Amino acid sequence: MKLKTIIFVLVALLCTQSCTKEDFEALRHPLVFEGDLDPVFGIPVAKKTITATEITGLIHPKNGMKVFIGPEGLVSVSYYDTLRFVYDYSDCKRLQSFEDGDSLYLPHIIFGTITIPFFDLFRNADSENLKAKEMFISAKTLIQSAMNDSIEATFNHGVRIHLDSVTFKVDCSDGFNPSIPVLDNGPVINEAELYNGYNVTLLDNYDLSPIVSHQPKRIHYIVHMTTTIPLGDWYEGSAEPYIRSIGIDSVISTTFFASSFPLQLYCNNIEYADTAEWKPSESMPNDSIMKEIERYLTLDSTSCLILESRNYIPISPYADITLLDSNMNILYEHLLGSNNKIAGAPIKPIDNFASYISNGYTESSITIPIDWELFKNLKNTHYIKYSLKFSTSTLGTHEKYPTVAIDKDDRIELQARIVLAPHVHFATNPIDIK
Repeated sequence: MKLKTIIFVLVALLCTQSCTKEDFEALRHPLVFEGDLDPVFGIPVAKKTITATEITGLIHPKNGMKVFIGPEGLVSVSYYDTLRFVYDYSDCKRLQSFEDGDSLYLPHIIFGTITIPFFDLFRNADSENLKAKEMFISAKTLIQSAMNDSIEATFNHGVRIHLDSVTFKVDCSDGFNPSIPVLDNGPVINEAELYNGYNVTLLDNYDLSPIVSHQPKRIHYIVHMTTTIPLGDWYEGSAEPYIRSIGIDSVISTTFFASSFPLQLYCNNIEYADTAEWKPSESMPNDSIMKEIERYLTLDSTSCLILESRNYIPISPYADITLLDSNMNILYEHLLGSNNKIAGAPIKPIDNFASYISNGYTESSITIPIDWELFKNLKNTHYIKYSLKFSTSTLGTHEKYPTVAIDKDDRIELQARIVLAPHVHFATNPIDIK
């Protein structure tokens, strides 16, 4: 008996619970094997390594803040801002009468506000979820007078400026408003120093990290300035023209804020959320092509996009995505499902810092189901609402709130593959059984 005959007879016997004589007679007629098959294929679609250096390059400077790789090779943050204030003595037109030899005392307040854009990115930040170390900020003020052409070559008018006190007040997102007293009795600046410009250090690497959990938003600074002017016999009771007569038009205060430090953070489920416009219909296949795809492609419970990763960065990111139509109605929620986390790398102590750094990598896998409902909703999607959450790694330490730093060579290795089930119909030619 031929081999194919043996095979088909065995198949027939296995598929038959009980066979009659007529059943066996049917085997003598030609047989046709026909059916449908949905084989599952895993197709690699992407492979990418993203370094910390590349990530910092994608973050554009905003409101004086930038993220960069510092000289220690760690991801760092810098912030620079300048505020200028001009006082022209226009608020002292008339004063009480004075005798010759008395002095005018003209008090004034120099003030300004700087914003801190770094914490605008964070939500769910409180004393248990956000901590930092060594976030230094410095501030200097240049006090300078604008002189008119009538000023004498030598400064002999006895004009003095006293900086009586300097105070910084911080506005935080949670209502916390601490004050930072800096100078109780500041310098006394004479005319020559005013003409050349006098620098006053207001903050010298002040550490903001103890109040980071309150999310500082703004810093208000207040400088109490008093101008002392000895009166000559030509003073007639109007301070402004008298000041101008001795050559002083105004006093200019220029305050420079500077901050630069390696980023050392502990965070837990710190969230950043936004909604972005998206029009996938412009790049997706049209309806006729989609119908052809549907003829040959079966999307069922086995169809998915699998994202595999090796994370050398000591931060665990995870996301949630919702598709919205043109009216902001929800089309498809939780696109990534519940398995949406890339685990952070293990950590170890870092030299010269009271923080931790990456110590190897952690592997993760994210599975995103794919079905025809998703394709249909993508065609109608106009907006994507997304939420990104971040937690720093604690793997490798028993410290309760370990702050971590990110090295320039830390990276995430990603590999994506699609699991699909193409639909196959098959039919054999008639087979004679002899």
